Amino acid sequence: MSTRRASRPRRPAVFTLTKDIGSWLLGVGLIVHQAGFVPATDFNITLTLLGAVLVGVPGASQLLALRTGGQPSEDPPSESSSPSRRSPSEQQEADR
Repeated sequence: MSTRRASRPRRPAVFTLTKDIGSWLLGVGLIVHQAGFVPATDFNITLTLLGAVLVGVPGASQLLALRTGGQPSEDPPSESSSPSRRSPSEQQEADR
């Protein structure tokens, strides 16, 4: 009979935790700076979106890609764009 120990979940490494907290704080700092301390004439939406990406706001990276001229990921092609299926007799009639 073997005994099993209850396994504890692994904790992230110190470097990973520091990096994640630093990125989050930088993102919040960018957002707060743009929203609260920058005059309306100098507001930069790109920096605000960059802060949102660093914080982890869903969809912010795609908005940033649109804003900076990159291409966001495309949706899969729909079925309506696929060629229509014809029976062999209909195909022969269409080829004539």
